[in-house]
Amino acid sequence: MLNKIRYTQEEGRILPDVKVDYDNVNIHNPFVIISNLYKWTYHFSNKNKISYIQDFDDHKRKISIIYLKDFEPDYFRVETSKHDGTLIFTKELFIKLLNPIIFGESYYTENLPDDFKDNPLFYNLEYIVGDIYHFKDFGIKNINNHNWHGLEEVLVMPVKINYIKSGNV
Repeated sequence: MLNKIRYTQEEGRILPDVKVDYDNVNIHNPFVIISNLYKWTYHFSNKNKISYIQDFDDHKRKISIIYLKDFEPDYFRVETSKHDGTLIFTKELFIKLLNPIIFGESYYTENLPDDFKDNPLFYNLEYIVGDIYHFKDFGIKNINNHNWHGLEEVLVMPVKINYIKSGNV
């Protein structure tokens, strides 16, 4: 998957202006991160799948998140941050990466069903996610228009999404 990320960056589809050190990467299982950040997922999780129901006023929608190590992603969720190295910023970066998946707000426009924009709640969402690739670059960083010692972090997670027409769950 690391080669797919590198190739996608070389094509300019992700991270066009970000320096990424592909030899210095930490790889995280997203379910370990999710279970640490979202304590409620313990009630729903098993080793490779989380499923729960989103309850809206007049509809319910099922969100499923499945972890696979190797698959052909539709897109990559990418988040970056420059900061002073304080760990709370890293935690916030992981939350920023995962929230759109956890809450069913991340879509891939290339395979949206024709009526999805008019009726998004009539679709259950099944996300397939891979490992989170965590790149770090220490050094002098421009943070708030000042050159300080700091850290630039990049998180990349492959995602595939399936839209499952349901009506009401």
